[in-house]
Amino acid sequence: MSARAVAQLLPMLFAAVALAPAVRAESPDAPQIVELRAGFDGRFKVGCWTPFEITLEAGRQPVTGHVELIVADCDGVPSRVQAPASKPVSLGAGEKLTVTLIAKIGQLTGPATASFRDERGIVSTRRFETNRPGALAGILPSSARLIVTLGGPLASFEADHFTQRGTTVVDLPDAGTLPSQWWGLEGVDAVVLATGADQVDPRLISESPQLAALEQWVRMGGTLVLCVGRNAELVLPAGSPLARLAPGELTEIVARVPSGSLEAYANAADSIDGPAGRFLVDVARLSDVRGKVVAYAGTGPRNLPLVVRSAHGFGEVVFVAFDVERPPLATWPGKLTLVDQLLGGKAFGTQQTDETVGGQVSTLGFVDLSGQLRGALDQFAGVWLVPFWLVALLAVAYIACIGPLDYFVVRRLFGRMEATWITFTVTVVAFSAGAYLLAYSLKGNELRANRVDLIDFDAESRLVRGTSWSNLFSPKIATYDLSLEPAKALASDDASGGMLFSWFGLSG
Repeated sequence: MSARAVAQLLPMLFAAVALAPAVRAESPDAPQIVELRAGFDGRFKVGCWTPFEITLEAGRQPVTGHVELIVADCDGVPSRVQAPASKPVSLGAGEKLTVTLIAKIGQLTGPATASFRDERGIVSTRRFETNRPGALAGILPSSARLIVTLGGPLASFEADHFTQRGTTVVDLPDAGTLPSQWWGLEGVDAVVLATGADQVDPRLISESPQLAALEQWVRMGGTLVLCVGRNAELVLPAGSPLARLAPGELTEIVARVPSGSLEAYANAADSIDGPAGRFLVDVARLSDVRGKVVAYAGTGPRNLPLVVRSAHGFGEVVFVAFDVERPPLATWPGKLTLVDQLLGGKAFGTQQTDETVGGQVSTLGFVDLSGQLRGALDQFAGVWLVPFWLVALLAVAYIACIGPLDYFVVRRLFGRMEATWITFTVTVVAFSAGAYLLAYSLKGNELRANRVDLIDFDAESRLVRGTSWSNLFSPKIATYDLSLEPAKALASDDASGGMLFSWFGLSG
């Protein structure tokens, strides 16, 4: 074989080696990745923590190992989440098991790869695409609005009422489908919880990891719309999980209340049940109400509150003292505006565009606060970016030196064309050394870090929430092991929120 043929085959050989998978061939005894379910009924936001359910099926042999999910961040760099982190999962022969882990995809078109790893390495893997029909087809941009409902108070409307306004509503069947960690709800704008069904979900009246995660999510800044009417005595007893979220104590259930105040709150022109001005629903009366009463019946706000907005940590609970999902409200034309009022405009509010953004933008290309922060963290003192005009100038100079200038030197000065072997080598070495010295002088040789810390403190609940954004600059290609540790002044034994460590993505 000639040298030219070998030179042509080498790049193909290197490409084949680079694309070879780093996993062993799957055997019939290896567990199979049967299914991947993402988000809330398949809907989730890019760049936000999302629950993923991976279903495994063991082969003819029992297996023990860890489930992994590899997704790309906003820069296309793979990030890996493993579950369970504390102990491995075990499957008997032919057994099926569903493992839940929380990860976030950084690109709207980024794939996800689920794998099973034992002590020998990866034994099974399956790739899922976001731009094809399947488990990840329901991915949403980070600017979209996602509302999760339990009990279906919004399900009686056509989805077009929401989708035309950039809002996606997902109706979950029961509380067991909620994540058991609070950060799994990061991509949700609001949760609407209704309790007026004939059969109340048992998970709503007893302690459960899902309700604990929901309460912690509200404390960390989430919005919960809690609708309690006819089943108030069942779901709001003293000490129950939902009673901790209610802005007062339940005293009684009142029937046949005037509807005029509710119609005025919803800015609705249609009467709820005709000219009678009364609607036959059960209303939960609370005492010692905390928060702001925005709709009430009777002589005063504290007499019979209908809608109460109250703070819960850094979040908000909107308590609705009647069942929105039951007649006559279920078929009331004004329910659309009522729901929008309850959600604080998150259901049908207009999205902010580039033309409506106020304030000064200091970093080109970013119009939102998170993009500005990301752009500011990319600016390191003492590190200079090479401008494009300098790169273009050096490229033109390099081409001129190895072309016309080299020909002139070896032709006119040396008079020997074979001298180009020396001049060409000297030119390449000189430009390579110059490029290295230029990059070294601009980037320096120090490891640099930018950091922004933000501490929130709620005086009423004495809740502290800290967020730290960091960006690391390395002057050379290297691998680093990074960790995050809170300051001693903020460290606490009862840190209910835990600590999250993740990449910081750009909006969108």
